[in-house]
This record gives sequence, C-alpha cells and structure tokens, in this order.
Amino acid sequence: MKVCALTMVYKGYWHFECWIRHYSKILGRQNLFVVLHGADDRAQRIANGCNVITVPRESYLERFDRKRFFALSNFRDFLLASYDIVLQSDADELLFADCEDGLLGALKRLPDQPAIFTLGFELIEVENDNLVSDEFSLLSQRRNGIFFGKYTKASVFRKKGVKVMMHGYSTDEIASGKHGYALADDIYLAHLRFSNTYALSSANAGKQDLIERVEIAPSRDWTDPETTREKLLTKFDKAELLDFSLAAQHARRALGTGVRRTRIGRHVLHAPPQLMPHRFILPDRFSDYC
Repeated sequence: MKVCALTMVYKGYWHFECWIRHYSKILGRQNLFVVLHGADDRAQRIANGCNVITVPRESYLERFDRKRFFALSNFRDFLLASYDIVLQSDADELLFADCEDGLLGALKRLPDQPAIFTLGFELIEVENDNLVSDEFSLLSQRRNGIFFGKYTKASVFRKKGVKVMMHGYSTDEIASGKHGYALADDIYLAHLRFSNTYALSSANAGKQDLIERVEIAPSRDWTDPETTREKLLTKFDKAELLDFSLAAQHARRALGTGVRRTRIGRHVLHAPPQLMPHRFILPDRFSDYC
C-alpha cells in the first residue's frame, strides 16, 4: 500500500514544522507533497527533501478557498495515479491512529469509500501549559482537547474525482447514494491552531495581507481570529470533563451520521459542524503519536 501526504501552506512555520516532522516519521519525506502559496525560502528549508511546488500568490487571492480546494483536488487526482491513498490536511492538522499498528495499519482497514472522514478535535493550550519544546513530542506537552465537527473532515482519499467542499467532499455519485459518509474507527485529526499561542499570533499576522487585499476574506476566523479563540476557550472551560474514550464515544454518536447538502449544483457530504459539550485529557499513550 503506497501512501502520501499533501498540504498547502503559507507561513505558519511552527505548525508546518509539526506537519513535516509528524508525517516524515510515518511516510518518509519523499512521500510528502507541499504546495507553497507563494515563494518562501524558510518554508523551502523546512520542507527540504519533500516534493515542493510553488504557486503564485498574487493572482490566487480572490475566492481563495474555492481556488485552493479546486487546485488541490486536481493535484490529488494526479497523485492517486501513483499512490493508493492520499492523506490531505491543512498544515496545522495531524492525523494519527489510536491502535497498535499505527496509522498505516488503520488505513488498511478503512471501508471502500472514495473519501474517509476522521474524528477531529481542537488541541488546546491551557493556562498552566509551558512553552512548547521541540525536544519532546507535541502530545506529551499539550493534553487538553475537545471534539469538533468542523474538523471532522474528509482527509483520507482513495479514488479520483473527489472535490473538497465545506470540510466535506463532493462526487458525481453522491446524489445516487452509491457513495456514503464514512467515519474512520480509530483515526483522529488534531487541529493545532490553538495549541501554541505564540505560534498562533505569528500565523495570524501572516494572514493580514490576504485580509487587507481581497474584497471577501475566506472566513470570519481569518478576519477576527482572537474573537474566535476567545469563544472557543469559553466553551471549552464550560465543557464537562470526560475520559477520552467516553468523549470519543459521544462524539462519534453525534458526528457519525453525515449531512448531505446541495451546494452550487453539487451534493456535498460533511460532518455536522458542532462543538461537543465534553472536553478531555489525552491518555498517556498518545504522547508517542505526535
């Protein structure tokens, strides 16, 4: 089984370093594909040994999300001519499996669907957390999380013709019912955006040029990221603390049935975009995963 990982990145260097470090251990740098959104010497150095493609930034800002998802979907189809599975995620998202045979073993057990969703959670920096050190694994230093439908995304791709939309996906066969919503049993997606306050401030500053130069920013998260963070932390503080396994069980029950919507003439499968009312502390075994 041949597996590769694909991402698109603009600055956000700490998150990008985490992405490279994580996937290179599992797949090797030769199987990592990075699309740089504009020339960037620092990002090139971080991705040394990976397959790096640079796309122009100036002509790519209007309708940013739609253009990048379209481009990445087409490039993923190209990769699927050589690979059995493409793992696609943003540069601040890491996939890992909670099982003895790891991510590659979990991928072998996936259902026969063109795209698979993975249960996503926000990894949260809490008040008493120390600064992150590269000497230790990330999940040994950041243990608090909350499951979120927004990041329960289509992130494992096995067949061509899948278009990413609304954190879900669309194919020509969804309307017929031939392709359904599939949530992986033991694969999780950790969203790192709020796991490192220092890195978050740097990443937000790097997005300001896009916000200032386009008529419509990609989302409210971009235009007012601090408000987004405060709202999330408020809900996190109010959430009930549960054992990880129980929190995951509740999340799978709530997010395990996908939503099908019609958008721009296409049927789209995605997870219900709800934040779960339960927070958790990652078990000790997770410290070896990322």
